[in-house]
Parts: sequence; C-alpha cells; structure tokens
Amino acid sequence: MADYRKISAHLPEVREYIRLRKWVRRGDAVAYGANIEGTHLSTDALGFRHSVFRGERLSLADCLQRERYGFVLGSSDVYGFGLPGNEATLPSVIGERLGFPFGNISFPEVNARTLYCQLLALVARAKRRPSAVLLLIGGDFTAFCYTGVADSAFGTPDLLSAAGVMKERGGRVDVQSEFRHLVAYTHLWTSAIVDLCRRARIPLAMGEDVSFFEKAAPSERDIEFELGVARSAPQERQFKIHRAFSKTYGELRRKQASLLGVPMTGPGPGHSITYIDEFHYDAPGIPALSDYYVPALQQAMGQQSAQAASRSTNSG
Repeated sequence: MADYRKISAHLPEVREYIRLRKWVRRGDAVAYGANIEGTHLSTDALGFRHSVFRGERLSLADCLQRERYGFVLGSSDVYGFGLPGNEATLPSVIGERLGFPFGNISFPEVNARTLYCQLLALVARAKRRPSAVLLLIGGDFTAFCYTGVADSAFGTPDLLSAAGVMKERGGRVDVQSEFRHLVAYTHLWTSAIVDLCRRARIPLAMGEDVSFFEKAAPSERDIEFELGVARSAPQERQFKIHRAFSKTYGELRRKQASLLGVPMTGPGPGHSITYIDEFHYDAPGIPALSDYYVPALQQAMGQQSAQAASRSTNSG
C-alpha cells in the first residue's frame, strides 16, 4: 500500500488523521469516534465529520435544522481522509455549489445496509426531509477486497471482525462465488435506499466510486508515494481482487442505477482524478469529482420538482 511516511512528510494533515483516527461501535456498525477536535478535522457527537457551509462549521444536527439541507452518504472517501480541512470534503464542496449545506454521513468501509439504516432513522425523525441525497457505496466493494467474503443479505465482514471471519473460513474462499453474493447484497440494499427516497419524495443521485486502480496512468507523485504497491501478502491479495472485479462491479452498479431510474455519474475507468493513497482523493480531486456529482444531483432535484408539479396539476 502507499508509503505513508512519504505522504505524511508531504501532507502533515495525513499525520493528524492517523494520530486522531478512532473507530468505535455504534450498535452493530463501525463508526468514527465522536467529538474529535484537530487542526484539520473534527467530528460531531455521532462521529460524523463536520461540514462547512459559507464559512460556518456544521454538525449533522445543525444541518437538520436548516430549511434546506442534503446528505452525502458514503465511506472514508466521503469522510475525507487526509484532506486539509472540513471545508475540503465532498459534502462541503457540493453544498457550496448547490447553495445549501450537506451533512457528511460516512463510516469506515461502510456497507449499504448501514447507510440504509442511518438514512431511514434520519428521515423518520427529521422535521423536514432532505432536499437531496448523494449515495456512494464503494465501501461494499473495498471491504470485500480485504477478505473476498460476502453474504447476499448481510454483506461483507466489517473492519473489526474480518480477521475472525477469515479464521472461521480457514482460508478457503471461492472469490468468484462470493463476488456474486456481494453484487446481490449491494443491489438489495441500494434498491431499499432508492425505495425509501421515492416514498419520502427525496431527490437521489448515485456517484461512481473510483480508485487509483482505475486511473488512466499514475502521476509522478503516485509513483513517488508508491500507490498500488502491495507491502504484504494480504495486501497483494486485496489488490488482486480489486483489479479482477472492479470493472465488472462498476458496470453492474451503473446498470442497476439505470434500471432504477436514478441518475448516476462519475469519472469512470481511465480517469485522471488525483489521490492521497489508493482510495482517498486529495484536495484537488474533490472539486473534480463534484464536477460529475453536482449535475447528477441537479438532475435528480429537477425530476422531483417535475413530478411534484405533475401531482399538483392532476390533483387540481
């Protein structure tokens, strides 16, 4: 994996992230530690990273009090590993472009079921429904690449239990079969999220998660920081699984979004997005991703407005 000594020497915020990183249990979900305060990052009482809107730092609870707000749902790339500040995260950049704040709902290597449960709880309890939701479920696939294990209903083992699951399996895993279970799992819970948003009349767009491994060519800095270089047998296996299945997984995700009628966009394979390590975007990479995600959210909001107008006309 990337050489973090070299990366940290170039990006001091990465050193702080590693120093302050804390994973905790919230029920059966693995979450980030609550109330973290650092120079470059901070989290709220639930462990969600603060977003920034027009210079104001906002917790998730703060966002819920606004007349208009949105959510970005995802994993550590949404959390913003190694970014120079809360204002540089994807929810903050998207919020500034769309003109209303976005809450940062992210968990380490999150699975789709956890995102569904969190979104359901928020929608059920909020005084006003969100004005837009962006869904990124790359955590399902990257977590799968660690173990090659998946269940069609319950997904992949989380980061704190993966070693125990591999011990149970005795190292015997048919990765091809397990990948089919992963796809069934992701499709199931993605459909549940889409259904939830449709019932609540919440505009939803999906973003394509991409990594260094889908990049067209490494930059000089990628080579210097040794991105994509495995440093152990487990990492070699992880990267091998990722390279073997990422294209197919991406194609299936795009196909499902099309069948569900949900806008989905992203840089796709052969992109030139810039990275800190193999799976986390750097500060210039976030605005580049937003160039894809913001129009998809605008499309979703436009569709919702058209449907609302149609309902009003028909009822009149």
